[in-house]
Amino acid sequence: MLNDFEATEGLRDKKRTLKTAGKPSINVFTGKVFCVECGRKFYFEKESFTYKGQKNIYHFLKCSGKRNNGGCHSLNIKYEDFLDATKAPLKMKMKKDPKKVGEIEDHISKIRGVVKELDGELAQLDLMLDSGEINATIYAKTASKLEDKLVVERKRIASYKQKIAQMNNDLDFDSFDIHDPKSINKVKKYINDNYAAFIVSSYNKTILSLSHTGGVIITPFKHKKSLAKDSESVKDFYTLQADILDQYKRGEMDNKFTEILEATNFWGIETPETDYSFE
Repeated sequence: MLNDFEATEGLRDKKRTLKTAGKPSINVFTGKVFCVECGRKFYFEKESFTYKGQKNIYHFLKCSGKRNNGGCHSLNIKYEDFLDATKAPLKMKMKKDPKKVGEIEDHISKIRGVVKELDGELAQLDLMLDSGEINATIYAKTASKLEDKLVVERKRIASYKQKIAQMNNDLDFDSFDIHDPKSINKVKKYINDNYAAFIVSSYNKTILSLSHTGGVIITPFKHKKSLAKDSESVKDFYTLQADILDQYKRGEMDNKFTEILEATNFWGIETPETDYSFE
């Protein structure tokens, strides 16, 4: 009976396997890939297929929203295809310039001083409210202005830090080996230090690489099951941004994704130094 079944299935034996204990996952995007269609997180899965005695292993990124009944209809993405598409933004570098790094670090130090002062003003405002020196209306209005200033200053710090990281980016992504633990860890660290999320539309075949500073790099990727035309970059960005905003307003997206969008000011807070060029 088993042989008949195997013959009917074309000798295909599908097995979902967990990563071996103690062996790091080859997924360098852990916890950072989110779906445009539903706002949920993509998870990594390894599958093996045995056909005519030949074992084939595939790695996929799958939307967790598909697990729910009537859930997301996002397409599964081959990990290798996703990795190839994101290599372009990951390779971006700035020219190394020790003098420039020193100047940037000075700017960061000054901005941290401003942040400390603003935090102090907020703390003083709390005391004034508690003591009855000001009413709740004045407190809310003043606190809101101070918090808005803090958002901008902290984003300036993040932007400067990313510029330093880009100057120090000596990773060779062309020789990245997904089977080498050291290579995996180096790339993971670079991604964690520089990117908040990778937002994916499998139907539009588009990836939005979102940096911690709020900068977005748009890249297309191949998917044989998607009938969409190739990405048109800027035009597609505004379409996808509207889709993401719709999910955000519904309150149904992954909580972590919501936190990332708010922290990176995905909807467009600019700073005096905003510059997303890589010259």
